[in-house]
Parts: sequence; C-alpha cells; structure tokens
Amino acid sequence: PQLEDRFLSRWYADNPAPGKAAKEVFAAWGVLKGRGKKVIEARVFQLYQKEEWVRLAEQFAEIMAPLLDEPQPQLMFGVTSQADSSKGRGQESAFDKKLASPEGQEKTSHARYIGGASPAANRDSFEQLDALYRKLARDIPVEIETFTKSYSFPLVAYGREEFDPEKHDLLVRRATIGLREDGTVGWIDEKEVYKQNIHKFPRFRLAVLDTSSSMKLAPDNSENVGSTSFIPWGDNSKYHYALLGYYGIEQFLQRQHISPYVDSGAINFSSETLSTAGEGARKLLLSPQWGGTVLNVNALRRQVPDPGTFLLSLSDGEIQNWRAIRDDYKTIVTSCSSAHIQIGGKNSFSCDLESWGVPVYYVTEGKDLVNLMVCVASNKYKSYGRVTV
Repeated sequence: PQLEDRFLSRWYADNPAPGKAAKEVFAAWGVLKGRGKKVIEARVFQLYQKEEWVRLAEQFAEIMAPLLDEPQPQLMFGVTSQADSSKGRGQESAFDKKLASPEGQEKTSHARYIGGASPAANRDSFEQLDALYRKLARDIPVEIETFTKSYSFPLVAYGREEFDPEKHDLLVRRATIGLREDGTVGWIDEKEVYKQNIHKFPRFRLAVLDTSSSMKLAPDNSENVGSTSFIPWGDNSKYHYALLGYYGIEQFLQRQHISPYVDSGAINFSSETLSTAGEGARKLLLSPQWGGTVLNVNALRRQVPDPGTFLLSLSDGEIQNWRAIRDDYKTIVTSCSSAHIQIGGKNSFSCDLESWGVPVYYVTEGKDLVNLMVCVASNKYKSYGRVTV
C-alpha cells in the first residue's frame, strides 16, 4: 500500500486522483500496512482467499469507476448488436447499469466514505449523499409487523348462510367443532386472530427545528464532528444523526411495505421555513440553511392540514420567535398526533410541549437520537396494524 503513489506518479504526476483512489481501495479491502516478511506474508494470504475475490473486485470497480474516461461511440461489453450501439443503446454496459442502479450508487458512495474520500467530482453531490444515507440506514435495527390478514375470508358453520360483510362481524369469531353421534363433523365455527390490511396511514412530517450552526456541532456541543471528507457537516454531528434517523424511518416504512400509503415530508426551518413532501424531502434535508431559528407557523400549518398527520419535531435549542408563535403552535400540535425529541436539556419550548401533553424525549448521544427517532415513528405506525381479536 505504501508504494501506490510511487508507481502511479510516473503516469499521473499532475493528477492526484488515481493515487487517492488506490488508497481508498486498500482501505476498503482492509489491507495490512507495514513492512517486513511477516507482514508481506500475511498480506499475500489475505488477498489470496478465493472466497473474497468477488467482494474485492466489486469494491475495486466501484472506487475506480469515476476515474474512467467518457465512453466512446463503439460497441461495448454487454451490447448484443452493432445496431443497438449505433442507436446509442450501446453506450451503457451491464457494469455501467449496475453502477447507476440504486444499489450500485449506495455501494460506490459507501466505499468512498469508508475510504475517507470526498464525493466523486463527476457526479451530483446530493445523489451521492442520498445514496450514502440510504446505505447507512439499512444497518439501523427495526422491528417489523405484518399488516396482512391470516385469511382472505372467514370460515363459517356448515349449513349456514354465506358470509356477508355487511351483516356479519369479522372481528368476533369463535372456534368450535360439533360432532354427531356417528363421529362425523356437524359444524365448525372459526375464531381466528388476524391483522387488518390498512391502506390509509397518517401522513408523516418531520420538522427539523434547527439547522443553525449549533446542529453542526457534536452531540456534546464540541467541535469533534468526525470526518467531513464525504459528509460536509461531519459524521459525528447532531445533524448527521438527525438525518440518519429520518432515513431510518423511511427504511422502516419501506420494510413494513406501507411506504406507498404514507404521505411523508419534511419541514426545515432556520432563516426561512421550507417544506416539501415526497422525494423532495430528502433533498431539502440534505441542503441545511445554517442560519437562525425562526419558525413561520403558517408554513407549518400548511404541512399539517388535518388531525391525521403525525408530526415528529426535533430541536437542540430554543426557537427565537417562540413567544410570538406559542399559541398558534399549540393549536397545531394539539390538533394532530405529535412527538418531540430534544437534544440536550429542557428549555421553554420543550417544557411548553410537555405541559400540553405532547410526548417529549431527551437525548444526549448520537446513536440514541437515531434509534429513538426510528422507535417513536415505528411504534406510531405499527399501532395501526395491531392484532385484533
């Protein structure tokens, strides 16, 4: 690993990117460093494990891919005919398609992050950050429940009328078996535990209440924000853990197979109050303002239009205009389902929420923040699919 710069500098004297990429490869592979016969023997043994070659090759390709020149108009590997190539379909090989897939983007971004590299210059920085947080969120443990019925129709007694959903009760059924004197079955009544398949879940809104400079600090309010090579605000900052929590909630909704039925979005306020729903929510959260902490309640009200909204708020300090908006904010949060997570100790904002009956949780550790965000949201949505007898 110590020789990569010496060999590559012969050909890339004015371009440090290849040498940097080589270091990323060795870091991703976990290649042993050092000199001496024992270290070299251990390194050779490490790299010659056949069962690891596929993983090593994938990591090498993902890290080196951004260094490739633009594809030329020629027949590429994976193209079935020259006609396809002449029409432009031959410009993208099977390998290119894999790299462009969500899974490929996640692996590439994660490999660069683990290697201590910055996002690739030839790709959109938002897409790379988005892919990295999707990848990191997959490691957050969540408990899943099944929102499906055990049976598509209930069993009814022999000789009885057919089941009519307008007349018969789905939720109360008793299981009994009646036998005649000759041993044959006379009737069957069935009582079965099952879960309802609900297609209407509360809309979800995450209000990141503070994107001022304090959220760029570590959870203990120190400057120890971790690595900023790939994640500009640092992978030990309060904002990093807040983002990871949001992506963790999205992962839960997807694994629960209810994501298509949840209208999710985000509200980011600092100098301005910005909000959006759907795919734009992640882009909004990955573009923090780092300004003041002033909330426009009218903008918040537009994102919480009905009592069916679940509003999860997050803050690490006071809201500057809290006295002016206090009454309006109370009307909003008490008219819907809401919860609040406070990073640090109590303040007038969190104490007011508690006095209104809003659940408030206090955290001081980054991992606790991530797990708590996912736990609060998952418990809320799992409650809509509890077993009913």
